[in-house]
Amino acid sequence: MHVGVDSFVSAVTDPSTERVVGAEERIEHLLEEIELADASGLYSFGIGEHHREEYYDSAPPVILGAAAARSLIPPRRPRLRLPAEQLPDRSRNLSAEGQ
Repeated sequence: MHVGVDSFVSAVTDPSTERVVGAEERIEHLLEEIELADASGLYSFGIGEHHREEYYDSAPPVILGAAAARSLIPPRRPRLRLPAEQLPDRSRNLSAEGQ
């Protein structure tokens, strides 16, 4: 059996201060989570793609590239992947973003 994790890199609130964690800090935490997944022997780690204010994962390949650069030991490296892409949402979002 293979066990993996998918993340939506959503905006979170720090429970001790009740402040919303910014994108840079949240991505740093995510990269630390992926390193922990690597050290734990997790089979895969996926990042979804969202183009909404409450998510910080509008460019999953960039995030996964940063994660791959930080992975610890190649034989234990989790498979980094993009979960299924929702094409209708992506098309609408690209239009909304002016691309």
